[in-house]
Amino acid sequence: MKQIVSRKYLASFALFVVWIGFTAWAFWYTQFAPLILFDQHDRVRPLTESPATFTATLRQHLPIASEQNGAVMVHFTQQGCDCLPRASRHIEQLQKQATELKVRNITLSLEQHPVLARWIPATPATLLLDSTGQLRYFGPYSAGLLCSSRNSLVESILKQIATPHPALMPMEVLGCYCPTDTLSQHNV
Repeated sequence: MKQIVSRKYLASFALFVVWIGFTAWAFWYTQFAPLILFDQHDRVRPLTESPATFTATLRQHLPIASEQNGAVMVHFTQQGCDCLPRASRHIEQLQKQATELKVRNITLSLEQHPVLARWIPATPATLLLDSTGQLRYFGPYSAGLLCSSRNSLVESILKQIATPHPALMPMEVLGCYCPTDTLSQHNV
């Protein structure tokens, strides 16, 4: 009888240790492992020092009308990005807000437009142009592991799309992003 109790105790203790270990690993992974800099190799940051030049260069390759026909929010994605499911709810909220503000939403896959990977260091990312075609925002949707309105970088700018202000292009932001390095290397 005593041996059965000690085996049950040992099995319960082993299960508890495995559970604690898995929980600690899961916490570490979800909090720290996928966090990278949006432009981790400083590939795009030097180009963002001149928003007008950056916008003109990028617009040459964007498959959107070049004439001024309202504000536009471009959503950049790439296949196989594990961060996109985390960001999808926030992106949907932003698309809805943009539509309510009469801002056109355009989603571009970097696999379908690989030349853009030269200027998009990671995904998910967004570009916001006002009704005059001026850059208002370029960068990640939010900072941190979970992409939400709580840690959004673009939401306040979208809400003030009619109010002129300088472009915001945060490149040194930690979050869950998928680098586009392999896409851009094939299109140099």
